[in-house]
Amino acid sequence: MNATKILASAALFLASAGLISCSDDKNEGDEPTLTTKIYLAVPDGTTNISADYADDIDVSVRFSAPLAEATEFDFAFVLTGSKSDQTPTDNSILTVVDNPVTIAKGATTANIKVKTLGAEIEQTVSLMLGIKSLDTSKFELKEAVTFTVTPPTIFGGLTEEQKALIAQIKAEKGIDLTPWMGNISLTGTIEFPGDGNRAPFVEPTTIQLGGTSVITLGSEASADNIALTMESNPMGMTDYLYDSMLKLTVKDKEYFDVEDSPNSTRLMELLNWNENTAETFEVSLPNFKIVNYDASSKTAEIEFTATGEADYMLDKNGDKIYNELFEDYTSYNGHTSWIPFSYKFSAWDRNLDLFAAQNAEIVEFMGYNIVADPKMYLGINDIDEDYWELEENNLYVTPKGSIDFANGVMTFEFPFDHADQYGYSRVKVSYTIAK
Repeated sequence: MNATKILASAALFLASAGLISCSDDKNEGDEPTLTTKIYLAVPDGTTNISADYADDIDVSVRFSAPLAEATEFDFAFVLTGSKSDQTPTDNSILTVVDNPVTIAKGATTANIKVKTLGAEIEQTVSLMLGIKSLDTSKFELKEAVTFTVTPPTIFGGLTEEQKALIAQIKAEKGIDLTPWMGNISLTGTIEFPGDGNRAPFVEPTTIQLGGTSVITLGSEASADNIALTMESNPMGMTDYLYDSMLKLTVKDKEYFDVEDSPNSTRLMELLNWNENTAETFEVSLPNFKIVNYDASSKTAEIEFTATGEADYMLDKNGDKIYNELFEDYTSYNGHTSWIPFSYKFSAWDRNLDLFAAQNAEIVEFMGYNIVADPKMYLGINDIDEDYWELEENNLYVTPKGSIDFANGVMTFEFPFDHADQYGYSRVKVSYTIAK
């Protein structure tokens, strides 16, 4: 099952669940009330996990000013994306250890731990961590944290045909894929070079990746073609990819969502798409191949990149989209090698529906690549060669992947860039199966 990332403003969801309260509007002339801002974050990036994830997850709590007195905070989770008028709290899937948490006077930072409760869920859920009954005369929750939790996926969840194929591969090649079927834990980093034009992308930084990916047999798998698919959170990058796209589009108040950009703001109106609309964003990495298996060391290489004369945009029926303005099929940024992340994004679905209906404005915008398509913003330049060729701070690396069946480790390293950065990011990811 693909992980689902549901976006909505923290204030909207937390207020509807009673995790924060909205104060009355101040009358003109009232003295402003100074509040301490609270920021929650997951330092190691572990926000996409399975419902039976074994390790505790560290959450950092940062205050904009030292606490005036020792304060008790009652943390709670909000089930986001609810269709009811009231967004329910849900503490049956995740919990905060030793909650409520008392934080000492004078503190500007604290750490709490979140853990799973082993709930038997049947579909992916998104849970936002907030603070219950927060005194809004003193505090404001400025940044919350959302966890995406997937059902435990085990070998028994495979079809009989898939089980038979796994058994055949083990018998004929000595490769046991069974431990790799399900939620596999990962760690990793994205070294981001910075030098973008938009404020969020100016500074270089290192982004931590964590959590799990759901791995299963790929649709192209056979006894002679060992193919696996990351069905959710591939490379631990779902949050990063979605956050980057939003900052390049509806959260971009410098170039995209501004009066001086009437086409992009009109696109937002046509799609009913903005930074506060609840959207689904799913990513997968289909059919990466295990090749060149060495039986003596029980290691193999992994082929996970795609190449072709172009990477074409597809309509809702999976057909290439013809651009009459340029008399050619629409492709992404001219690259011929790329990481074949597969995106499913609800705003892009609406975009394609309007295109299928031949909405005149959408057809025109599509001609100029003014779209809600994640692939138009993410994974821009070729990866099989160094497009940027920077003399300094060059993070390019030839894509490579490997798997060590004896030690239960799978590693990847590859370059990646998006629409506003100067040079590649370098991504390193390591998967480890539970012993």
